[in-house]
Amino acid sequence: MNTKRSSNSIKWGLLTAVLSCSTLMVGGCELIVDFDRSKIPVEGGLEDATVDGPEGDGPTGDSASSEGSVDTGAGGGDSSMTADSSSKDSGAVDSSSADTGSVDSSSPHDSSTNETSTLLANGATCTSSGQCTSDECVTDDTNTNVKVCCATGCTAGTQASCGNDGNCQHSGSACADFASGSVCLAATCTDGANSSSQTAASDCNGTGTCTTGTVTPCGTYKCSTVTTTVCATTCTVDSECSTGNYCNGTACVALKTLGSACTANDQCVSPATCNVDCCSSATACAAAACNLATNMFTPASNCSGTGGACTSPTAAPCANNFACSSTTACGTTCSATGVAPLAVSTGCASGAYCDTVPTTPDCATTQKATGAACNNNYECLNGACVANLCN
Repeated sequence: MNTKRSSNSIKWGLLTAVLSCSTLMVGGCELIVDFDRSKIPVEGGLEDATVDGPEGDGPTGDSASSEGSVDTGAGGGDSSMTADSSSKDSGAVDSSSADTGSVDSSSPHDSSTNETSTLLANGATCTSSGQCTSDECVTDDTNTNVKVCCATGCTAGTQASCGNDGNCQHSGSACADFASGSVCLAATCTDGANSSSQTAASDCNGTGTCTTGTVTPCGTYKCSTVTTTVCATTCTVDSECSTGNYCNGTACVALKTLGSACTANDQCVSPATCNVDCCSSATACAAAACNLATNMFTPASNCSGTGGACTSPTAAPCANNFACSSTTACGTTCSATGVAPLAVSTGCASGAYCDTVPTTPDCATTQKATGAACNNNYECLNGACVANLCN
């Protein structure tokens, strides 16, 4: 084979390929060029190869079994170089073979696919979830005006649970719990059957636990009717006091026991009636009495008996021989009036007379027997004082 001719044939083929490529590129297509490397000149000469140009213009190779062509027909957009599959013995290679190094124009290479976007780590400031490795951009619990990339999405629970508050920890590692001091259970005050107590508000501890508030007994008071979550501290009526207490002015105090002095029934333990003292009897105990005929005095009964029952006092003469001053009391003074020996003594019981000598007259002296010295008739048992002697 003539080496010069072969060389010219190759040059013509390349020129034709370039012209065809230019034409196709104008049409918006991409040329696929496939070279049969077996046709490249080697030392000692060129193997049998033919690159045909336009008809009649280019040299023709010796082998009639191999044909290469460039189609520049009316389509303008389709370009190919073919090798007859029957010429495999000549070393021709199918242009569809991956060994030719051809690039498929249907799969253009996008240079952007080699660029790796930098995603933000947890805790980094963000504005949208797509910026974060975790794909979660959540409000920062330390600054609600800022968002951070968070390890997980955060959906707020109820404050009563003290758990997830809908924000992310500043570090981005987990959702934040409701802050320490957040009220998880409101303060209450409860009136029980026998006592009342108030419970302070329960607070979150900052780590998801609701800490129970302190319980304080109300003592003698019930829960306030003004601020219903706390104990009352003053009263105006008994109903504001707890069981076993009554309102004494503005303070709740313990009910009085049976036999204790009282002024009203509500001051006494139940069931009891105030009969001067707190009594178990529904009616008043007997009042004091003084017998005008006998000058015997009976003290008032009181509720100091067993179980708050009325006592039964014993009657006795009025002290110091005084006479009854009324049906309910003994006298405490006496007098002697008139001219001796006819003066009259009053205020003393029978058998005694009023001694006016002491600074305070009394009835301590008893009447004298016959023959005793006297000054007034009332000094003598028989009522007659003659010549200063009881007759």
